[in-house]
Amino acid sequence: MNQREENNIYGLLAKARWILPVILWVALILFSKDYLLKVEERSYFEYDWFWLKDFAGKPSGILSCFGLFLTQFLHLHWLGSLIWVLMLAASAELTITLFRIPERYSALAYIPASIFVAHNMSMGYLVYMIYLPGYFFIPVSGYLLALLMVAIVRKAQTPVMAIILTIVVGTAGYYIAGFYAIAGLVASVLDIALS
Repeated sequence: MNQREENNIYGLLAKARWILPVILWVALILFSKDYLLKVEERSYFEYDWFWLKDFAGKPSGILSCFGLFLTQFLHLHWLGSLIWVLMLAASAELTITLFRIPERYSALAYIPASIFVAHNMSMGYLVYMIYLPGYFFIPVSGYLLALLMVAIVRKAQTPVMAIILTIVVGTAGYYIAGFYAIAGLVASVLDIALS
């Protein structure tokens, strides 16, 4: 394969990162309407302080509450799936930015997003939904939060400030996102150690 053909292939991969979310959104609208409505009908979100206070008392409770809030948009399956696909695209773009992935390999940033799609569309979703409120939106929201934690820590000017930010953001993030904050904390520590 010569250099020109190789550049064409990499150009197609770079364009694929903009086409993949649209294809996923159309596929969800056409083939997953019943699934999305079933996910929405098995969730319950209430607008009051008692509800929020109950969730805020648990690690990752805020993330569950946020996931439940977004799950109600699945009632209009095109809107809920659009929100979900936009969150997946944002996670891929943030992955590209944080890890400085070259343009030619940018479609590979959708690997975590494809894992979230496979996870949410698996057959065992009902078991998770019973025990985990906001199940459908939690993985991508948590991944976005972990990436944002790394981005915040990277903004620190000195290593001491980076360590302090890691501790503060990790502690606050644990009550917001639980496991995902711990993953963001580990990624931040690795980023500090490698830089």
